[in-house]
Amino acid sequence: LPVSPALSEAVGAASSAVSNIPENSQVLVVIDYEPALAGEMEATSGPLLDQIVLLRHPRLSFLSTSPNGSALAERLMTNTKINQPSPLGLGYNLGEHYFNLGYLPGGASGVLEFVGSPRTAIPSAAVERLSEFSGVIVLTDHAESGRVWVEQLSALKQVDPALTNQPLLVVSSAQAGPLLQPYVSSRQITGMVSGLSDAATYEFINNSRPGIARSYWDTFGVGLMTAIATITLGSLWSLFTGLRARRAEAEQG
Repeated sequence: LPVSPALSEAVGAASSAVSNIPENSQVLVVIDYEPALAGEMEATSGPLLDQIVLLRHPRLSFLSTSPNGSALAERLMTNTKINQPSPLGLGYNLGEHYFNLGYLPGGASGVLEFVGSPRTAIPSAAVERLSEFSGVIVLTDHAESGRVWVEQLSALKQVDPALTNQPLLVVSSAQAGPLLQPYVSSRQITGMVSGLSDAATYEFINNSRPGIARSYWDTFGVGLMTAIATITLGSLWSLFTGLRARRAEAEQG
């Protein structure tokens, strides 16, 4: 299925923000999705994570707002081949290049506590202040929980000048993307990749790495064309049987 080489404004902003993250810095990745949408979220977030690891080699800290998030983080790293040995993968090792901070309980209050003092909320956090992260990436399948992170981080930036240049990147499911778009327009979200369509384009300009989005996009295209062909054949068959029935009635009359 053809992929447009033109990035949307939100995806282009995300790609530019990745390029400006300092080398070997700390980056926070929030796993804010449920297992049911893991396939879509891995395909959507894969190109962005692959680009940031290849270009900037950051130390990634994974934090989850779901009890299943620790397992989802490992699955994400495995399916995007980031934690697989080279040459097939990027050779990121747990405890050295990326860290799994586990589950952050408490919903919105837990997010508020973490952005105020990461190590108080999660003692294993690698930083004491949120400003020590060079970027924050939120992977979300739900607009409401994604909105909590955006609003808490935006409020903190207003009182902490050290966070002024910290980019907030969001990777969302196709259903949550439109509801988060106003935050992109107001610049509270630096850049956003929303759904498989954005991911396939991002992956195309990223030399088709890691390849998940393209495989899903092609499968989606085959399924769509099969559905169109089935509907067309069904319509033609219905037309044929209708004409035959009317001809039979006319002969009997």
